[in-house]
Amino acid sequence: MRDFIHLSTHSIYSRCYSTATVEDIVDKAVSLGMPGVALTDKANMMGVMVFFQYCKKINAARHSNFKPIIGCELNLRQSESSDLMSQITVLAKNRTGYENLLKIMNDSCKDTCFHTAFTIPMMLEQHGQGLIVLAGNLEGGIQDGASQNRIEEAEEILQWCKQIWGDDFYLEIQRHPAEQGWNQDIIEKEKQANAAILDLASKYGVNIVAANHCRFIEPSDAKAAEAFAKHTSGIMDKPRLSGQEWLKSQDEMLALFEDVPEAIDNTMEIFEKCEYYDICSEMAVPAFPLPEGFDSSEEYLRHLTFHKAQSIYGDILPSNVVERLEKELDRICSRGYADFFLIYEDLVRIARENCNLWVGPGRGSAPCSLVCYCLGITQIDPIAYNLPFERFMCSHNQYWPNIDLDVEKDGHKLLLNYLINKYGEDHVADVIAPTNLNDSTVRQLARDFDLTMEECAPLHHVLGRLGVHGCAIAMGKDKVGTCVPIVVVSGRQISLYDCVQMENAGLTRLDVLDVKALTRLHTVVDLIRERKGEEIDVYAINLNDKQTLRAFEYGNTDEIPFFDASDIKRMLMYLLSINFETLVEVLSFCIFKNKGQDAYSFKKVSNKVIDSCSPISIIQARQQGDNSIDIFQEEIMDKMCSMADFSADDSDLVRKALCRDASEYLDSFKQNFMMGGLKNGYTLNELQDVWETWYQNRTHYFFKSHAVCYTLMAYWMMYLKVHYAEEFNEVMSAIDKK
Repeated sequence: MRDFIHLSTHSIYSRCYSTATVEDIVDKAVSLGMPGVALTDKANMMGVMVFFQYCKKINAARHSNFKPIIGCELNLRQSESSDLMSQITVLAKNRTGYENLLKIMNDSCKDTCFHTAFTIPMMLEQHGQGLIVLAGNLEGGIQDGASQNRIEEAEEILQWCKQIWGDDFYLEIQRHPAEQGWNQDIIEKEKQANAAILDLASKYGVNIVAANHCRFIEPSDAKAAEAFAKHTSGIMDKPRLSGQEWLKSQDEMLALFEDVPEAIDNTMEIFEKCEYYDICSEMAVPAFPLPEGFDSSEEYLRHLTFHKAQSIYGDILPSNVVERLEKELDRICSRGYADFFLIYEDLVRIARENCNLWVGPGRGSAPCSLVCYCLGITQIDPIAYNLPFERFMCSHNQYWPNIDLDVEKDGHKLLLNYLINKYGEDHVADVIAPTNLNDSTVRQLARDFDLTMEECAPLHHVLGRLGVHGCAIAMGKDKVGTCVPIVVVSGRQISLYDCVQMENAGLTRLDVLDVKALTRLHTVVDLIRERKGEEIDVYAINLNDKQTLRAFEYGNTDEIPFFDASDIKRMLMYLLSINFETLVEVLSFCIFKNKGQDAYSFKKVSNKVIDSCSPISIIQARQQGDNSIDIFQEEIMDKMCSMADFSADDSDLVRKALCRDASEYLDSFKQNFMMGGLKNGYTLNELQDVWETWYQNRTHYFFKSHAVCYTLMAYWMMYLKVHYAEEFNEVMSAIDKK
């Protein structure tokens, strides 16, 4: 049997055109025994990194060499002023070809949408190295000219392509034998075009290649694909598809092209020409501009960190502070992250000092870093709250650290502009945030086209709205457009790889999120200054203020973020003697969409007996000194170290394995925990109870670093509500009216 691979394959990233996911395309090709497949989405390369990474994952799992062939179906105009547009399929046969294809695509996606993005012959001539070109489908210039008896036009395009790409130029033939009820106009057009193509191929010595214009995976997906095509085009009175655009097997393609077997063979010729190359790169950020007197970013980061630490802890730093800073800085600098931290320090300082923006105390795991605290990136002392650095940056984890900034309204835009001005518009970009069709749209399509929900299943994966990520900012040491496909809208770059894929391509992600609570806090504080002449420093607010804590105890939490749900109010009123630590614990329960005490119960294991414990009973026990049930991930890490002599780094591995239920690692971790605990004098029953309690509650643990920061913002809000009620209520009323 002849081998064959598909070279004209469209995924959901061909917007409004295909219902096939990248993963399904690869899985189907693998199941058919094909050695590779091409991805050739229409006028964009958004799915390329997903495609490459999934093939890499499949190969690792199967110990195989399934080859991803990266391509794109380009819109081609003879000049920028021309209205006539045709299509060609371009494949990148090596890394040079991939980089050139990126240049061509990124040049075409400036101030336009995907469907109208086009390139011109000059771009292809300048960046044609490493590319294989197929003369498109029926919408291609050669096919269109051939099917419409404009042979001279078709020959002119053919000779131009052959002159540039020589033996890497192929004429494509397609056959979609539509049955009754489908678009049968395609049959006659393809017959005319294919006959002319075969004549031209013979006349000019150009190889032909067989292709199926894949837009869905299985024949059973055809109805959904047709409904989607009609819905997106608005053309409802006639069929849009031939019904033959599924990803066909080798046998099906051989049957279609049995009279021209060389067209099948040439797919493998192209396959052999295409190398298996890597499109991933190491993440990097632009170099931070150093002040005079410093030779490296590592040197300056150390100087800045210790200098700022003295303003917090005094000129003579405590030994535990020095020891921890040295440990953190050694890890940060050895991994090449110094510029990353300097960029963040500069960004936060500019936000506060130059832009008059309020920046939150922190979010996520960054408050676990003493370096972040000393630099002013976060405002939570990790030593005071017993937050381990390894929760933020573990030695076993080679990923870049996550630093999330909360800022008030419009802060993201202001800081993005600052980064663009400082590091150059070519090195900074927004990030795309694709969404799928929502369920209501899929149900409406099912009703409109009389389909079952089972028949509509492929539509759940189709891309819906393409937005811009609300907090992510992409930065690169190299120009963004040399790393990822981009689109330029209103003069601003947007990475068409999402947050995960852009990092695989070498860009680094900064997170800056607009948070309403900070805008409200700032507005209230400004009004207090205006009315009463008082300067409120929220970081100087007493966390043991009796009136503020009493307001929480009474459940007076309207307008207080995270604490304003009715079940949380009941929990607060049920508890006695609330302090700040209690509020942190309450927030750890309500953070899960404010579900509160009835959302779930924790389990406590004692002598193999499992008892359920409500959040209220757990907090009450902790208030009385019973910490047998942990509620924070950091507490698990602490107990692993204190009970069984785990290193802080190893304890973070246990935390991850538990919270992600990574059963393949848990048995060995449990055994090490038992051995270490027995060595330290704990009984087997005590150790088993602790471990089983952890395991029973593995999906419930929250991270304390995040809870402390968000509790702090809620506390500030309550303090202002209690002590400056008039100003607070005026601001809240004005916001409610908006």
